[in-house]
Amino acid sequence: MQSSSWNATSFGVSRALSGEGDRTDARGGEEGFEHGPPIAEPECDAVPGFDAPLDELRREPRDAIFGGRVIAAAMIIGPGEFGRTDLRPMGQPAAHVVVERAAHGGGRAYRAARCSPLSVVVSPSRKSGPRYPPAMRESDFKATLEALGVGLGSGIDADEGRLLVAVSGGRDSMVLLDLFCQASAGSQIELVVGHVNHGLRGGESEADEQHVREAAARAGLDFRLRRIDPEADRAKSNSRSRPTLEEAARNQRRAALLSIADECDCRWIATAHHAADQAETVLLRILRGTGPDGLAAMDSRSPDGRWLKPLLGVLPEEIEQWATQRGIAWREDESNRDLRFARNRLRHDWLPGLAESFNPQLLRALANLAEAERRDLEWIDGLVREAAKERIEVGPAGIQLAIDGWEQIPEALARRLVRFALVEAGLGRDVTRRHLVRVLEFLRQGRAAGRDKRIELPEGYVLRRLDDGFLLAADSV
Repeated sequence: MQSSSWNATSFGVSRALSGEGDRTDARGGEEGFEHGPPIAEPECDAVPGFDAPLDELRREPRDAIFGGRVIAAAMIIGPGEFGRTDLRPMGQPAAHVVVERAAHGGGRAYRAARCSPLSVVVSPSRKSGPRYPPAMRESDFKATLEALGVGLGSGIDADEGRLLVAVSGGRDSMVLLDLFCQASAGSQIELVVGHVNHGLRGGESEADEQHVREAAARAGLDFRLRRIDPEADRAKSNSRSRPTLEEAARNQRRAALLSIADECDCRWIATAHHAADQAETVLLRILRGTGPDGLAAMDSRSPDGRWLKPLLGVLPEEIEQWATQRGIAWREDESNRDLRFARNRLRHDWLPGLAESFNPQLLRALANLAEAERRDLEWIDGLVREAAKERIEVGPAGIQLAIDGWEQIPEALARRLVRFALVEAGLGRDVTRRHLVRVLEFLRQGRAAGRDKRIELPEGYVLRRLDDGFLLAADSV
């Protein structure tokens, strides 16, 4: 480690702040990153900018990193104060940058700033506000993964295997990748970076792909790519069943990530959905019409344990703060501002106004609603499954339902049992409230239901009366 000492007069703070010397040389050709976020900061406010008067500047260390390598370092100090910085030689791997500052005989040590291999050349942020120490966010992230069933330790209880991180190149997924890089260090989990190129934005899509490819290379991770064509998927469907562009892209993206995971033998697939995504999903479902189950929105872990959303409880402001502290570069997708899409209209037009007029913590309130509803749903589902054992039997010929007793079952439980049967038949996504009501009315006729009567359902399924029950099956059966 190299060590150097100086004071404000002998070192010439103005020279350091003006960008002369090593900083100017190292930053040549990187003008596009001049106004990016700082790599890592101590727990104090950001400086207002390099061009501010010295006495207005917050006194804190600054470092400039490109691709995980130190290229410059400067201590911003006041008159009569002395600073000392210990760092690796310029151009060397920047695992840690340790900075101390001494003022009027008193010292203050800043914690080591671990610099991301995903970072770029940066200068101080012009935003102020709270700062979350990287160690705190890493600890939260590890605890979340443990709760999701992924042990990152190195002992006997640690999990082994490969984990696919879905990375689009945007801020959220780049932060997710960085968090996994930090949290998995020293563990028995091997990361794989997966990118899906939708081909919807021409050269911008290609630039996204290259950005993720380079980030994976800097982190020393395996990179896997899939190209999809959502428009072609839509063209194959008739107008009645044709998915929206968003739906087609989501379905193909999910299939592509599953394909990569299977190819690489990944036990888990992690995506970067966060609390704002959850809140938007809840509100969209309310606006379009949903039942209580719809309010549960997304789960942080799929029923089979393979799909993980470890950032689902994290607000976007916290993600931005992590990206700022770690100096992470990301790609902006202009389609996220396209107001033709309902989610974008909600995100940019409605949610900010609702938060300002009714509840500044609206995103957190909606995300908490989803979490509470999901916990209730887990309990209710258990009760429904127990009740289904007495009234519903799944067999090779279809799903048989009891003929008697439906009129005695409480309405809420009866509807959930009907839905359970329809989901077991594979009709979960096509079932509406109207279907539930019609089926339940038929079942409540019991033995009085005509043997020639039938209820037609989506996908060619029918519900018909048998001698000693009702049968839900495809019409050909």
